Amino acid sequence: MTKFKRLWLILGILIFLSPLGLFLPEWMATETPWGEWSPEKLEELVGFLPEGVRKLSDFWKPFFSNYSLGAGQTGSYLSSGFRYMLSALLGAVLVTGVSFLVAKIVISKRERKRE
Repeated sequence: MTKFKRLWLILGILIFLSPLGLFLPEWMATETPWGEWSPEKLEELVGFLPEGVRKLSDFWKPFFSNYSLGAGQTGSYLSSGFRYMLSALLGAVLVTGVSFLVAKIVISKRERKRE
């Protein structure tokens, strides 16, 4: 298996496992999925709020708040899990697409400089 195929396989596995974030809080009796804390919750957990988090917390707004994809937070764990995986897939496609585009631009500029 090539390194490139292995990378896609690992990415696919991570996308498939992404709904675990829905179930772990319930199984571990926590309030929110790990790493998805509000600035207020982070300050409560850590004891302080890093200045960068304070400055940028209102800067970024998610495309699909709470992974709802317009459907809200209703539905079964199965539909929520599907929305999580769809959100992970969309994010992976966007990041991969932008990465390939940037790489293509950089390579094109380097080749023009050589000529």
